[in-house]
Amino acid sequence: MRSRRAGDRFLPLGASGMRTLKRFFIDRKIPREERGRVPIVTLDDLPIWVVGERIDDRFKVTPRTREVLELRATPAISTGER
Repeated sequence: MRSRRAGDRFLPLGASGMRTLKRFFIDRKIPREERGRVPIVTLDDLPIWVVGERIDDRFKVTPRTREVLELRATPAISTGER
């Protein structure tokens, strides 16, 4: 897991083609100041899940799927203390 990097690309579930994470974030109207805080799950350093948004279409569960790794993300609770 990591934050986004310049040039990161993935195939959003249901999309017709590859997108850069920058374009995906813009299309989803995620504010610029929040984009660096969105966790990105990777496989071999390639983005496969933009946490809280979408998985890469190539990693969706299909009838041919034989193994599944279930990951869950929950928002951190801010206590307001620093």
